[in-house]
Amino acid sequence: SNTVVGINSVIHAVKGSNVALGEDVLVSAYVYIIGGGNYHHGRADIPIREQGLVSKGGISIGSNVWIGASVNITDGVRIAPGNIIGAYGLVNKSIQKKDYISFGVPAKPQKSRIQ
Repeated sequence: SNTVVGINSVIHAVKGSNVALGEDVLVSAYVYIIGGGNYHHGRADIPIREQGLVSKGGISIGSNVWIGASVNITDGVRIAPGNIIGAYGLVNKSIQKKDYISFGVPAKPQKSRIQ
């Protein structure tokens, strides 16, 4: 409840995966949150698209999280409550610290947002 999703954002989960958002989440514009969607690719004798999808367990975003514009969040990521993810970040590993500001490629916790 009370979650806002900005313009041109995509929240998607392939079959066998999921995306869960807590309450009071702010998703800015042009954010991509994609649960699953990676392909097996170990065989050269058949097309990659025919090798099937891989899921790392979906995505979980805690309550009171603000995701900046143009952030990409990949499968298998968990974001603890109270976090801010800076614009243009790539979140490809879980952010387990609560109430932190994370940014960069890849996004990493940089400082506590609690003064």
